[in-house]
Amino acid sequence: MNNLILVSKNFYEFEYFLLCILTLMPISKKLADIFIDNVHIKRKLNQYTTWNIVMILFNYINTMYWGYNNVIIDKFIALNSFHILCYFHCFILYDKRILFEELQGVEPFISKLIPVNKVSKRKLLSFEYFICNIILHILPVYFYKNSLVNYNEKGTDINMYIYTICFKFVWVLNIIGHFNVTTIYVPKLDICNIKIINLILLLDFFIDKLLNEITY
Repeated sequence: MNNLILVSKNFYEFEYFLLCILTLMPISKKLADIFIDNVHIKRKLNQYTTWNIVMILFNYINTMYWGYNNVIIDKFIALNSFHILCYFHCFILYDKRILFEELQGVEPFISKLIPVNKVSKRKLLSFEYFICNIILHILPVYFYKNSLVNYNEKGTDINMYIYTICFKFVWVLNIIGHFNVTTIYVPKLDICNIKIINLILLLDFFIDKLLNEITY
């Protein structure tokens, strides 16, 4: 009975946590439109990976300072981070313009700190994106690896794909305003957005099912 009460409590806390993050999306979008003029910065702040980092920070504060250690929230963030890792590298394999098309006219950050004359701008941007890839896409999966290894742990054995799909759709409608996902990443990228949406639906479903099966 106590375990059932704990699971129920964790589930309610998870739903409230998710609702708080989703509520912040339109507020953040509105504030960014008002106070930030730089298009590249606004696009970076609004991207899906950024909201995953926001969730990680909120969950860290919940765990370390407020004492809320919610295994269902951990599971959701772990799955969402794993999705981002997979999607990002799949898109890079499909078309490298995802990295460089949007950076036309943007100077490498490292060149502002250290004068570098013998290295091309493209190589510097590649290096910076390699570091950002580790920090934003790989480390979140590493930090939540236990939640992936114990994905079907007792008390967390729920279908999480419903929530990850809902989270993605709320993000795309609140932040972008339509389902043309590529407009916030690379507007000129010639990818069928219908195929991307279908890919997201299928991968979210099958990755959740696969993790449930192999960690049973």
